[in-house]
Amino acid sequence: MPDNTKKPLLADIEHVRITKLYDIYGEMLSERQREAMELWVNEDHSLSEIGDLLGLTRAGAHDRITKACAIIEELEAKLGLLAKADRWTRELEMIISLSEKVSGGERIAQTARRLLDDM
Repeated sequence: MPDNTKKPLLADIEHVRITKLYDIYGEMLSERQREAMELWVNEDHSLSEIGDLLGLTRAGAHDRITKACAIIEELEAKLGLLAKADRWTRELEMIISLSEKVSGGERIAQTARRLLDDM
């Protein structure tokens, strides 16, 4: 999961996924896990920095973040909220695209854009 090295593209994609999952399920984590995840996901601190800030070793910070990631991944596997949101986003984008091609579709596109913005 988390590391101190520059992440290659695939790891960047995984980090974006974890960030989205944290946005959805973060409140389900313990306060300590949320604190570590905030520093890693939203503030982009290294594991060593997180350890220093939280009074942990680098390994302790890694363990806390890894466990938090496992919890939010498990929640996603059970509830599928991110997958549903991604599907709804694709569907709304298709509605926008199709409605812009038909006469009078501006209102439909506007409504779909508002829904998309609310997600």
